[in-house]
Amino acid sequence: MLIKQRPVGNCSRVLPAWMNKNKYSRMDDLEQQFNDFFKESLNVAEAYRQLSGDQILQLKRLLSNIHNLLTLETTVAFVNLLKADGILSREQAEKVLGAVNAQHANANGFDVLCEEPRLIAEVKCMLPCEGKNKDRFGATQREGLWKDLTALCSGKKKADKVDVTKCAKYMVVLSAQNVKTAMDDVIARWNQTPSSLKIKEYDKSLDPGSIQVVYITLNRREM
Repeated sequence: MLIKQRPVGNCSRVLPAWMNKNKYSRMDDLEQQFNDFFKESLNVAEAYRQLSGDQILQLKRLLSNIHNLLTLETTVAFVNLLKADGILSREQAEKVLGAVNAQHANANGFDVLCEEPRLIAEVKCMLPCEGKNKDRFGATQREGLWKDLTALCSGKKKADKVDVTKCAKYMVVLSAQNVKTAMDDVIARWNQTPSSLKIKEYDKSLDPGSIQVVYITLNRREM
């Protein structure tokens, strides 16, 4: 349900219903920080040499928010995929996205949690290493992915109690060059895979006995 328009540059953007809430909006918060900085500080040629120390620090903070924006947009695209494939109804998708959008970045818990149907997901947006190992994730990246895979299998200590054994599980990854090869390497080297659990690519199912890896390609015109 699309019910509101907001101006963006010389265009107007149609907002989905789950963003039209009179409370904190993660999407609006992150986008506003991004837009404010470029409007106020980068409106002249060769702006870098004219930035103050405080503005450089603002830019550093902004760059970290780009990761948060990518993660949020990937999450939205994943939930919309579940809706398109008939796994979630429109009402269920809007409820899930409303909950996602109301949370601050880096909050405890799964990136996606739906009670009906029961499903959980972790969302990652990372690029493989540069150089000769460009089709591999770095050690810290691998550790983070293994931690998320373990959480999908066993739950999270700091999250609400969720019986993960009854949930469909998804590892959602932003698709980019060499990401699939790097992800295959991470899975092959993960030595804590439960014998009763399969890891497979997304097959449009609600199978609680597997972790489905979902590769998301962002089409920002649809966001």
